[in-house]
Amino acid sequence: MKSVYINQSDGSPLLLQTPWMSSYSGISLPPPEYADPDKPKYSVNWSVDGFDDTQSDAGAFYQTLLNIDERILHEAKNNPMEWFRKRSVSVDVLKSAMFNPQVKFRMDKETGEEMTHSPPTFKASVPYYDHQWKCAVFDAEKNKHTEKLDEVAGGQRMQMRAILQCKCIWFVSGRFGCSWKILQLEFQENDNGGQSVYSFRQESEQTKMIQETPDLNIESNVNIVIEEVVEETEEIDDCVDDCLDSDLE
Repeated sequence: MKSVYINQSDGSPLLLQTPWMSSYSGISLPPPEYADPDKPKYSVNWSVDGFDDTQSDAGAFYQTLLNIDERILHEAKNNPMEWFRKRSVSVDVLKSAMFNPQVKFRMDKETGEEMTHSPPTFKASVPYYDHQWKCAVFDAEKNKHTEKLDEVAGGQRMQMRAILQCKCIWFVSGRFGCSWKILQLEFQENDNGGQSVYSFRQESEQTKMIQETPDLNIESNVNIVIEEVVEETEEIDDCVDDCLDSDLE
């Protein structure tokens, strides 16, 4: 297995703050046929409503994700041997047969075309292991209530925003894509509307922050495990597990 890590140019982790967005399934597990009861994998799948409004927070967030995808595709085309063990690969082939985009549109079952008139979705993992939530949760008064996730996990509709950290670019079975995990989360039940210190920006600051796509440094020579090498890391496994879950939907 292989993973490629993305940092900002100064070496710091790549972090993004989402706008408030609806999640119709809330904090949920993968379908039962893919779930591991001994190692639950929770995630949030947002609907990016307002993605086509370039003046909105959702539109700016959507464009930032597209820009990051384009940078990943650029690096993939320039590193075909290191990433795919191929001498060359075109961007068209990468997009059509290999790349798993960060935002996904539903597909028309009859035509097979993307339904771009409907909001796309974006997914991030909610860290949970050793029977504990590993992200911070805050209420509107900036009080920490991580234990609240025990009450709402399970698939109910909510409004949420989050601070995300890019985990890695994963490579599995000829496919590759980028995965994210939640560091901090704010949510409102019934669609009403890592770090342990409240870090969310106010909306006016958030829009400016989202619109400024970060300068990225993509490291492509780390944590590579191929067939003849047996050593694997839990970090790679975790990243790959997330990607497998994301491809199911």
